[in-house]
Amino acid sequence: MFLKHHTSPLEYNYRVDGKVAMQLWRFFQLQQNKQIPNPVPIFIDEEELNSNMISIFNSDKDRKMGHAEIIKNILSFTNKKELQNYYLIYFQGTKGSRVIDIDFIPLFKYEEKDAQITEVFNLGGTQENKKIENVFDLENEVFNKIFNGQLKAETWLKYFGEIKYDPKYLTDTTYNQLLRYRQSIYDFVYKSKRQAITSLMFDEMMQKGILDDILHDEFKDGKHSKEYAIKEKLNIWFSLYNFFQTQPKKTEKKW
Repeated sequence: MFLKHHTSPLEYNYRVDGKVAMQLWRFFQLQQNKQIPNPVPIFIDEEELNSNMISIFNSDKDRKMGHAEIIKNILSFTNKKELQNYYLIYFQGTKGSRVIDIDFIPLFKYEEKDAQITEVFNLGGTQENKKIENVFDLENEVFNKIFNGQLKAETWLKYFGEIKYDPKYLTDTTYNQLLRYRQSIYDFVYKSKRQAITSLMFDEMMQKGILDDILHDEFKDGKHSKEYAIKEKLNIWFSLYNFFQTQPKKTEKKW
């Protein structure tokens, strides 16, 4: 607050000139009007990519593309498999919107070839046929399944901000695990920080998720209500058991 010019008529007046203040105002106006995606990548020294990203996002008047679809289109436009050197900005709220997370991404790896699901427990091919070809497939078919669809819903992401606990949709375990691991999953998927999810973290997510499903299972009309979800999680666990990085071992110091 001590850096603000309290007599300035502009909201964004933290010792910046009038031109920059107007650019900041315009930027947040675009975000509040949902004219830029959330999260939004801002590419360094590549104005063409920034313009292309905004054009893609606003190309469909009936719906707004999610971040994953925008990245896919940008990669297709540039004929690349990876993106480099951009800031990823995540906003929270629409009125009085603010930047809740910002990070520089030196390298974003889009393709994912080593995370395929095998139906150890038969589900009629419905899970096995959903191929994981990129990190956003991994987000949808693995992480979101672990949390019973509560991590994201289409373009609505729940990585930041408050999550209201509603027993109709969330169990205590899912709610607590979601709050505990969502930041790490976001870093893994959106920032290519592969060290963000270790094998021990993955094992804990899977174990607690499966045990929670068993606890809430009900037998009705000759069927178990959680049978599909349990088999789905078991298939993910067995298939990706060696996929995530192992926890580094602590070395003993010799004096």
